[in-house]
Amino acid sequence: MIYIKLNDKKYFHTINGLWTGKSEKRVSCAVLRNTNFRNDGKLSFDDVAQIDVDAPELSKKLLKRNDILLEKSGGGPNTPVGRVALFTGEDNKYSFSNFCSRIRVINDELLPEYAFYFLFGLHINGKTEKLQTNTTNIRNLIGRKYFALKIPLISVNEQLSLINHFQSALDRVQIMQAAAVKQVQSIQALPAAYFREVFNFASEEN
Repeated sequence: MIYIKLNDKKYFHTINGLWTGKSEKRVSCAVLRNTNFRNDGKLSFDDVAQIDVDAPELSKKLLKRNDILLEKSGGGPNTPVGRVALFTGEDNKYSFSNFCSRIRVINDELLPEYAFYFLFGLHINGKTEKLQTNTTNIRNLIGRKYFALKIPLISVNEQLSLINHFQSALDRVQIMQAAAVKQVQSIQALPAAYFREVFNFASEEN
C-alpha cells in the first residue's frame, strides 16, 4: 500500500485564509468561515460574510469546486478542531477566513472527494483530538502534525467506489435525521394536542 502525506506538494497545494485587509488596495469578497461548516461535511451559503480584503491576497485564495476547507482554529468543549468541508460552489466567487486553510488536490492520481472523505472520517472518529492545543476555549490545530498525516493511495476506480459508498451512507443518515426530527416534533406536539382536546381550547385561527 502506498501512502502520501498531506504536505506532499506533488499531490496538494495548501494555503491559509484571509485576514481583513489593511492596504489601500482592498476589495469586498464573500468569505466562508467556521460558522459555514455543516456537520455533514458540506457548506452553508445562507450567511456568508462580506469582508474587505487585500486584492493581491484575494487572487491567490479564491475557491474552486472540490477544494477542501480545513478548520484550523475554533472547535468547542465537545468538538475537536479539524473539521473539513468540501466546496461545491461557484468557482472564483468565494474565499475563506484566516481560521481556515484550503487544501487543493493537484494530482490526477488522487480524487479530491476521496481525500475529503478520508479527512472527514478522521475528524468524526476523534483522530484530530491529539493534534490540537486548547487555549482560552479556542482549539488550534497543530499544523505540522496534521499535515504529516498519511492518506492511502489506491486506484482511481477504488477511490470512486468508496466515494459513492460514503455519499450513499451520508444520504441515508440525513434521511434518518430528518425523520427523527419530525418524530420529535410530533412527540412535542402531543401534550398541546391533548390539552386542546380535553379542554376544548379554540385554535388561534378561530
